Amino acid sequence: MNYQRHFLTWLVILGLFVRCAEGVAQEPNVATHNPQPTPSVKLSLLVTDRADHSVANLTKEAIEIFEDNVPQTVISLSKDQRPVDYALVIDNTGSVRPLFPQILNAAKSLIDHNNLADQTFIERFISSNKIETVQEFTSDKARLMDGLDSLYIEIGQSAVIDGIYLALRHVAEHKPGPDRRRALVVITDGDDRNSYYSENQLMRLIRATDVQPFVIGIVDLLDNRAPLVGLSQEDKAKKLLTNLAREGGGRTYFPRNVLEVQHAVAEIVHDLHEQYMFGYESTGGASPENFRNIAVRISKTDGNERLTAIARSGYFVNPPDLDSLDGEKKKNKKKPK
Repeated sequence: MNYQRHFLTWLVILGLFVRCAEGVAQEPNVATHNPQPTPSVKLSLLVTDRADHSVANLTKEAIEIFEDNVPQTVISLSKDQRPVDYALVIDNTGSVRPLFPQILNAAKSLIDHNNLADQTFIERFISSNKIETVQEFTSDKARLMDGLDSLYIEIGQSAVIDGIYLALRHVAEHKPGPDRRRALVVITDGDDRNSYYSENQLMRLIRATDVQPFVIGIVDLLDNRAPLVGLSQEDKAKKLLTNLAREGGGRTYFPRNVLEVQHAVAEIVHDLHEQYMFGYESTGGASPENFRNIAVRISKTDGNERLTAIARSGYFVNPPDLDSLDGEKKKNKKKPK
């Protein structure tokens, strides 16, 4: 009897142990149902009218935003007047020689309109092995003007993508943090001949960085005759430069004369220092996708013309390491320095 009693006691204890073990084993499954933290998103925003001029009287109620096609609610809108750190990237190849004086005048006008706290670095590029920092980041306008005066034309296989790629990385890595904005101003004909990096790599980099590109495309001297297959030289350059600005929430200009160059500079100066920042709480917190696509529209109100919103194409929840975007080296080609 004692033996049976002890045996029954052990069975009860064993049953309790199994039930406890099952409860412990089930705990991770319960935890997986806890919602992930909701990303708080803040992005720069440009809004233009029918004349392609930036407007400055927007309210947050007029903004319609979609993240991966899902409507979001804007919770904040303010003027973004932070100091700007930007790269001034200038094509020094032989193909821009006829317009080089106008290019330098445009660059000097940009520098002349810098605010006291803004910082600029100047890069010149020709081929992949001739990409040079003319002036490191500084707010000293005299040093920046001296750097522009030192520029000169050289012959070489134009590496437009490489020049933009390296400048973009340099800006992204300069004084990281939310208290300053980062931008890129490129003046080029966009005719890439022999870059180490591909256009796809450049677009992935612009997606991964918080750098806003502005482009003055001097494309009138390029061949506009369409070949049997593909795009003309001019159309190919326009496509590259337009895609660059679109991915990063900036603007592209293709001026045809000196007056249009001056207009482009005036718009870029305005956009560098007068734009919006909007914020929202993403509803896609548990989404497995690291990159979230964004579309922004401005609702048309009675009596107002249709306005155009310009913002980044999206954002990374967890931005990738920039070194990981370089990819494998191309055969028989050296990585630009």
